[in-house]
Amino acid sequence: FSFNVNTLKGTIDRFEYHGSLNIVEAVTLIFGLEHERTFASTFFPAGGSVSPDKARTRVTSGFSQLILRPIRGVTLTGGVRHDDYSQYGGQTTFGGNFAFTPNEGRTILRGTYAEGFRAPTLTEALLPFGNTTLKPETAKSFDLGFEHSLLDGAISASMTYFRRTSHNLITFSFVTFQSENISRASTEGLELGLALRPSRAIQVNANYSIVDATSRSADATFGNRLARRPKDQASLSIDWSSPWKLSLGSTVTITGDSFDNLSNTRHIDGFVLGSLRASYPISNAIEVYGRVENLFDEHYETVSGYGTYGRNAYVGVRAKF
Repeated sequence: FSFNVNTLKGTIDRFEYHGSLNIVEAVTLIFGLEHERTFASTFFPAGGSVSPDKARTRVTSGFSQLILRPIRGVTLTGGVRHDDYSQYGGQTTFGGNFAFTPNEGRTILRGTYAEGFRAPTLTEALLPFGNTTLKPETAKSFDLGFEHSLLDGAISASMTYFRRTSHNLITFSFVTFQSENISRASTEGLELGLALRPSRAIQVNANYSIVDATSRSADATFGNRLARRPKDQASLSIDWSSPWKLSLGSTVTITGDSFDNLSNTRHIDGFVLGSLRASYPISNAIEVYGRVENLFDEHYETVSGYGTYGRNAYVGVRAKF
């Protein structure tokens, strides 16, 4: 029996420039230019010898975004981006959003439309675990939501509905142990949030999301849930700033069941994780902190067959200069 470890090497050279211009008080232009060169190589055993796989890519990108405030309480944003890839050619994407508040921010209505383009990374496209035939991933999405606060911000609630359609979604298959494309996938969901501040020293945050992420490919996986995408997730956090400068907090996260593969034949059980945290400032520049994660010593998996930490603790010091 022998086990071979692949040798991976890579470099990234990146240049970017971002700027903004207030054309008039109600109009702001944001713009930028980016250029990135990437090199990666893998060396892995094949046929009794070491075989290399190397790749280089270059991408030059430009974007602009216009922010308009036509009337009090209304903000409109529109943007365009163009990416020119040495391997995948040029791609132009658009996006925009709006926000409206009729009462100085106590209530906010908002919506977003966005287009996305993601070329395979070099590690996703390089052997042995990458796939040289991968196609770029594209997506279109929108969301609608609102936020509302009461009692001078002591209570705040939010709700957001979102939907995204992806083509050639890039994912990793534990059947082939390579990156693969899913020709079409859809994600739809609802996020709910509640924030309470019963006093200046106590902050409570609760969140819940339900997500339906499924394959829409015209094959045997049609209607199956995407791998490792729990349908339900909820969290509750409580933080307290004591009169003695000591800050304490705790979070409980509940994650629902999922599947480990696109064929939905390997089941991953849901789990509950708890954590504790504390911090204390010794001076204006130095703070000591500690936290305990997986407080209940839960035995769980996010990927079938891959272990996760049991109960673990951390302590440290933060310094500001």
